[in-house]
Amino acid sequence: AENLEKECMTKHVAVFEGITENWPLELVDKLGVDVVYVSRDPRAIVSQLLSDSLITEEEVQVFSTQLCARIDSFRTHLASSHNAFQITDYEKLAASPLATLSNLYHTLFDTTTTPDLGLDKETKSGLYASVSEWRNSLSQIAVDAVNEECGGVIVK
Repeated sequence: AENLEKECMTKHVAVFEGITENWPLELVDKLGVDVVYVSRDPRAIVSQLLSDSLITEEEVQVFSTQLCARIDSFRTHLASSHNAFQITDYEKLAASPLATLSNLYHTLFDTTTTPDLGLDKETKSGLYASVSEWRNSLSQIAVDAVNEECGGVIVK
């Protein structure tokens, strides 16, 4: 991890996670940095917000529409931006952290050197478990609502 941190300090890289509502797209362009956008499955986001009581079952459909519109807008904007960008799916990162981070590292730093990421077994297990937690807690009605509103941004 120390090797990766040193490399990141020498290059201008911005990492965005989540729904990006607090980042005006024009600001992202003005930063003049390589952008890494970590995108999470909308069903996992909705599940977390429901369990934290930040939204209700009745608000899932409307929230999902707004959430996925923001995700789609951010991805579309990145594709047309003059900044270099990478979209990394959280689920892929969590399921296979070493391979995903290594690939991202090689792309960003144009190197064949493999970084020392130093992830312990407990961290890897926690990441892997986080990928499917929503499947056990999200109601079928909520899953259907998110699937309907977010079909275009859900990575299959």
